[in-house]
Amino acid sequence: MIEILRLKNGEDIIGEVRKDNGNFEIHEPMAVGIETRGGQAGLVMQHWLPIQLIDKNYTTIKKEDVLTTFVPNPEFA
Repeated sequence: MIEILRLKNGEDIIGEVRKDNGNFEIHEPMAVGIETRGGQAGLVMQHWLPIQLIDKNYTTIKKEDVLTTFVPNPEFA
């Protein structure tokens, strides 16, 4: 299921999330943010992992590092 994880450090990460022993395995994680340019706000997404350096684009995030999770609207997902 595609979910957004809000981490305790304030980062928002979107990807396909699977729960594993209470932790979150996230596939193809993307960092999500809002950027303002010229008075216009826009959504910015970028790879959260250094995909050029890794074999598989997924990781496990400990449940202690997650503040909350939510499901994005279908258009965004």
